[in-house]
Amino acid sequence: MNATFYQILGNNLVANITNFTVWFAITFWVYLETKSVFATGMIAGIYLILTASFGIWFGSLVDHNAKKRVMLGSSLVSLSFYAISLGVLAGAPEPVMRDVASPWLWGFILRHVRRDCGQHPLYRVADTGDRADPRGCAR
Repeated sequence: MNATFYQILGNNLVANITNFTVWFAITFWVYLETKSVFATGMIAGIYLILTASFGIWFGSLVDHNAKKRVMLGSSLVSLSFYAISLGVLAGAPEPVMRDVASPWLWGFILRHVRRDCGQHPLYRVADTGDRADPRGCAR
């Protein structure tokens, strides 16, 4: 194994831990604010559908373009969606984030889902010769 593989593997570890922590925090926060199990289930469903829908396409971006450029672009898109979500959270009146039917709440959640769908290139590993991707993905 070469150093590049371990660097990207470490990057994936940090990205995955951050990703799962953010999603747990959002789901827990939404439950605490709305007291709605329906809202937490909707978050999981939206995340699942969008991830499954866009995962292959984002993986193909990594396969057909320079990996470093795509990964840096993914990070910039993530940063911009975090900034937009912070703006929505800061700009929304406090009571609307507690209402399950609030467009402000779902806009905040959907910005996080879209940000995560953009992260899929980070789950791919760098070219390591003729060896297959450890997750079994085609190159």
